[in-house]
Amino acid sequence: MREDAVYNYGDTVDVGLINACSVPLLVFGCAPGTGRYEGRWLCTDSEREGNVLVPQNDRRLGTRFAAGIGNAVRSFTYTDGFSVIRAPNSQYWWIACTEQDSTCLSDARDWVRSVGGQPSTVDPRDRSRAEVARSN
Repeated sequence: MREDAVYNYGDTVDVGLINACSVPLLVFGCAPGTGRYEGRWLCTDSEREGNVLVPQNDRRLGTRFAAGIGNAVRSFTYTDGFSVIRAPNSQYWWIACTEQDSTCLSDARDWVRSVGGQPSTVDPRDRSRAEVARSN
């Protein structure tokens, strides 16, 4: 994973993560919120958004497919961008999992649930068994 263009809107920064790997990834990310979410962690994930991150120019881009998530089957789309909105001069944290890594996916889901909405003083690394990456 690596960071793409960053857009600074004054009170928020929009950061795009791109996949530099050859395998599709589901991404889970948390960042300090702004506005009504100021002082709290705001989390998003590609599972909720219904997409899976693939490299730019990947032949699968835009293709929809069905995947088993938990006890249900969901529809996903291959995409080449995952956006995280964060406060300026802040860091964001994320976990990336391959589609088939059920342990990573389970840990990442638990992480998003345990960090999302918590005070931004909470250390997101303390809330996961999975390796959590940090970007500034």
